[in-house]
Amino acid sequence: MALSFKDLCSAEIKKIGQELSNARELLNKTSSDFVLDLRTTRHHINAIESGELRIFYGPPFYLDLLRRYALALNFSKSKIKLLEQR
Repeated sequence: MALSFKDLCSAEIKKIGQELSNARELLNKTSSDFVLDLRTTRHHINAIESGELRIFYGPPFYLDLLRRYALALNFSKSKIKLLEQR
């Protein structure tokens, strides 16, 4: 059975997005600074940070970008694993 957005907790998605946004701001960077490295759009990065999942084709696309973005923000692999479990 495929994972759907209904399987993800929207409150946790928003908290995770805020954590990513805070980490980005601590690095003194904008979402646009990550577009080329992540091979995505600023809109997708902003959607992750705001917890707005409608822009994503499905949970696998969201989770893949979440992992790559967290890595780009210097999150540890164990911290990323915890984000994915929330």
